[in-house]
Amino acid sequence: MDYLIVTDVLNRPLGGQRPGVAWGAELIKRGYRVGITAPCATHDAAKRLQALGFEILAPPCRHATRVPLQGFLTALRAHPPQEKGALLNFSNQMAFPSHVYYFQGFLTDLARAMFSAGARSIGVGIPLFKILDLKWIKAMRRSRRIVANSPEAARQLMSHGLMPATIIPPPIPMNEWEAYREARPGKWGSGYVLIMLGKETNYEYLAPILQRLRRKPILFAGAKIFIRPPPWVRGQHVGFVEEEEMPSLYAGASLTIFVYSHEPFGYVPMEAAAAGSPALVIGAPHGPACYASIIRGIHYASPEAAPGMAAALLQGEEEVDRETALRVLNPETSLNEFLSIMG
Repeated sequence: MDYLIVTDVLNRPLGGQRPGVAWGAELIKRGYRVGITAPCATHDAAKRLQALGFEILAPPCRHATRVPLQGFLTALRAHPPQEKGALLNFSNQMAFPSHVYYFQGFLTDLARAMFSAGARSIGVGIPLFKILDLKWIKAMRRSRRIVANSPEAARQLMSHGLMPATIIPPPIPMNEWEAYREARPGKWGSGYVLIMLGKETNYEYLAPILQRLRRKPILFAGAKIFIRPPPWVRGQHVGFVEEEEMPSLYAGASLTIFVYSHEPFGYVPMEAAAAGSPALVIGAPHGPACYASIIRGIHYASPEAAPGMAAALLQGEEEVDRETALRVLNPETSLNEFLSIMG
């Protein structure tokens, strides 16, 4: 085997595992033999990956409703795989020394930010996250190279005395990338404000924005993790959206809003721009905000300035720099950079 990719639980959708899947699929297209391992893989995910040419080296997930817990428990006692090949680690759970360790942010940083933003239940997991973070740090110190997925992830590494080899934004698999390049409005129509929800959503920041946009049609949706908004939130709750439908959902939006408590990278504004929708990110000035200065159509606002900026963006037509967003998300172009640092 030429390459062995380590990732988190392979379930549906692939979500946070997309960087490993995207670059792994590109390696397969170039003629390499690529395996993929994880705490477990659901039947649907395994079929999808086998169709791309991966060799699946992960056990089946026994209980679909307990997949996250099974992944964390497996990660605590897991041993490095014995298969030969360059080890490329994309996991937020499996801490193995690797040829390249792709770092996407510490779990403890995420959990603390979510707790501060009101997600109190996350507090019970912080002791477990601390254990996993320490395992990552130990594994990264013994890895040949470390790559950060964003400036925020690099900052977290430096705070622990770890220096990334480079920063490479995470791509999306080629079949999804092609769908973004051809994105057109779909079954939801067009002209709405799209608000993407997930584990990092900060509703305290969102409330004044909704008040300012009360006359606009609002859609709420989620893809990787969908958390239904509180009852006071006005708008159409689309619910969970399959990844293959996301390009048309973004393409119909006059504005996409991403309100977060903590997010090292954040696919949402990049995907929105790739589909042609202006994006407004609200939260700490890191992660998604870093791309506001380099891609036309992605904007950053502090929570205080966000309502006014959202209203202003809806008043004027804006041309979005789709090509730059597509280039950042393209695994074919970023794989060469990723491989060049292996040494």
